[in-house]
Amino acid sequence: MALRRFWWAAGPALLAAVAWGAVQPPVYTNADFSGASLSQRHWAHGRLNNVDFQYADLHGSDLRGANLSHTCLRGTDLRGADLRGACLVSTNLCEANLREARLDGVRLDGAMYSDETRWPRGFRPEQHGGFRVRADSPWYHFAFARER
Repeated sequence: MALRRFWWAAGPALLAAVAWGAVQPPVYTNADFSGASLSQRHWAHGRLNNVDFQYADLHGSDLRGANLSHTCLRGTDLRGADLRGACLVSTNLCEANLREARLDGVRLDGAMYSDETRWPRGFRPEQHGGFRVRADSPWYHFAFARER
């Protein structure tokens, strides 16, 4: 019954596109989503390089395997987000809230975080390549440059 309802709601064209791989993961480069409300979104395996998500709401989003390198996630709400296998290389995570996020296999090489960053219980960012910066550091407020 659920499949019939989905078929009726989605239509045969969408189901065929998904079956043939025509629906691709999202690709955003040099985009500005600062302050946006984007909770519960599907960004899995997406390429989100050099994107500004400062103070955005991404809680509960699916970011499995996404490439978020050189992205500004400062102050972003990532509570309960699924970041398993995601690449957060050289990402600004200062003040981000990652409580209850799934971080198995996440890469934080060169990612910066602050004392205000909230992590899941028992998670140690330095063991995944992250480093802590102080609030008086010039890197604390760093949002990666976007092309205009």
